[in-house]
Amino acid sequence: MQTSTAPLEDTQVRAAALAKGFIEVSVVQHTSREQKDALDKGVWFVLSVKRNRGDDWDILGRRRTVPELLTIIQKQQDSAN
Repeated sequence: MQTSTAPLEDTQVRAAALAKGFIEVSVVQHTSREQKDALDKGVWFVLSVKRNRGDDWDILGRRRTVPELLTIIQKQQDSAN
């Protein structure tokens, strides 16, 4: 398992999540190689957020591309708090 920071294009996802009311946003690139299911292998981008100060990180989802993460944000309630 490898993780690294996502490319600069995650800025749009971060801005959208902050606009929805999340306090902190993280987009991390994850490479999965040791999964049994071939569909789970490869590069994924994981979107995590904090809803309030002091909260633990919540994983909202993972997608194959950073732009696909925008769909997760767009489906969130207008007020994340």
